[in-house]
Amino acid sequence: MVPAEASETTRKLVEFVDNLQSSGDAGLRGVAESLSIRKLIHIAKRDCLHSGELRDLIEKAALARDTTVESLTMQTTVESGILRYEDSALVRAARAGHVLVIDEADKAPLHVIAILKSLLDSGNDLFGLLGDLFSVHTVDNPSRDSELEMLKKYAPSTFFLT
Repeated sequence: MVPAEASETTRKLVEFVDNLQSSGDAGLRGVAESLSIRKLIHIAKRDCLHSGELRDLIEKAALARDTTVESLTMQTTVESGILRYEDSALVRAARAGHVLVIDEADKAPLHVIAILKSLLDSGNDLFGLLGDLFSVHTVDNPSRDSELEMLKKYAPSTFFLT
């Protein structure tokens, strides 16, 4: 039997994503996060500008209470007893024109947030310099209704057989 409307299917999909996000398993939460990131990239039409794998288009930065201004631009690693300095995800994304996903920004110290905010302020002329190559999307956790609406757009003609 096929339901008369797709809303039942999308409601089940929303519940599935919600269960992933609320699970105690970090791997399952990561799957839900990846689905959200992919949708944002699709909405921004950045996926059609990149011919390779979508994961190659994304740089991720996780902020924490001990994040410093220096760690925004440089990462320190030790390989075979040698101290190496590498570009941070922020720098790599800016240089390659990739999407930067900043996780846990609410946990970062205020001075780190101030630096990030200064990059986005209109007085910085960053937007004028980069033009269409740079856009900012602030995303809150979606409500169940908005997830349902998003899934309706993803799969308008998908039905479950019962």
